[in-house]
Amino acid sequence: MGDASTREAYARFEEEQQRMAREREQLSAKAALDREKIEAERRELERMRTQFEKEKLRQQQALLEQRRPEPVQPAPVHEARQKDVTPPTIRAASSLETREQTVRVNAIIRDDGKLIRVEINGETVAFNARNGAVTVNTPVAIGLNEIRISAYDAQGNKGDHIVQVIRTRKIPDIEFGAYHAVVIGINDYTSLPKLKTAIADARAVAKTLKEKYNFTVRLLENPSRADIIDVFDEMREVLEESDNLLIYYAGHGWLDQQSRRGYWLPVDAKVDRRSRWLSNSDLIDALQAILAKHVLVVADSCFSGTLTRSIKVPDRNPNFIKRMAEKRARVVLSSGGLEPVSDSGGGDHSVFAAQFLNALNENGAIMDGTQLFETVRHKVVLNAEQTPEYSDIRLAGHEGGDFLFVRRD
Repeated sequence: MGDASTREAYARFEEEQQRMAREREQLSAKAALDREKIEAERRELERMRTQFEKEKLRQQQALLEQRRPEPVQPAPVHEARQKDVTPPTIRAASSLETREQTVRVNAIIRDDGKLIRVEINGETVAFNARNGAVTVNTPVAIGLNEIRISAYDAQGNKGDHIVQVIRTRKIPDIEFGAYHAVVIGINDYTSLPKLKTAIADARAVAKTLKEKYNFTVRLLENPSRADIIDVFDEMREVLEESDNLLIYYAGHGWLDQQSRRGYWLPVDAKVDRRSRWLSNSDLIDALQAILAKHVLVVADSCFSGTLTRSIKVPDRNPNFIKRMAEKRARVVLSSGGLEPVSDSGGGDHSVFAAQFLNALNENGAIMDGTQLFETVRHKVVLNAEQTPEYSDIRLAGHEGGDFLFVRRD
């Protein structure tokens, strides 16, 4: 009897294992379909963005063509000694492209009389009196620029020439992967003191990442612990090994003095009840399970320094970006060390969030996490009693890489 019961139980156990295996296969297939759908949508958005930029550039160029000055027609010559009314002629490129902050403009200027002055965008520049040659390096902004060359002769005649310069961002041809972000902001705590700027910070960060860096963003406002854990599980299902993930947290933090362990406090957290808190170990477990190559945690909360270990500034040689893109990274940028941090002081944002946003907005092409930290740390220290920290996350699978912010607007 005992043997029959054992065989029957073992058979049921095998059936249950097979059922669970089928369910796992179905979930894995669903996740693969979801990833394919997301990638297709991303490609379509990129195609639409490129088409939009081309159309915008075409319209700008058409507008500039309309604004080009009409050439001054010389008056008919009635006598040999008639006054010279022919403007100087300017030979120069009509369009240029560059990735640099300045562009070199070369021109040759000819005139029947004496050339007395040359201007670039209204500023007088030197020219060669013998052959009329002009060479000038002039600054240009990202996008379409208009450089106007003006030449004047001794009879008061003026000639103009416009050079259109397109400056693109200086981004190397590297496969950076898709970018995702989980942005968390908590103001309206049910049992703890409410915060003023956390949700505004989170919304501004989400908007900047989406519009200027082409991140796919999940914005969580006033989430519970379960909400945060659930979205981490979703990232585990969706992200692939070539992807990048940024986790931004603005809310209360806590340090257990006995265990020296830090916690994020979700909206429903209660004092002295850790069941609703999110510990460092919870976060590290999530990061270990997520396949993304690069993960950056940005924590704007009290005692957020418990995630860090040390500060390392790499030597940026010419292969630095490629090396950082290839290596796995699990890094954290905290708004302070083991001390309380400010919830205000940056206008509508916290001091830290304001400087974090400024650094993202001022980035011209590619910025690594260490450069971001160096910029943010200096300005925060000058404006608040807190010192941001940056390092790899302990026991989370860091392999020496760094998070890379690549402008896409």
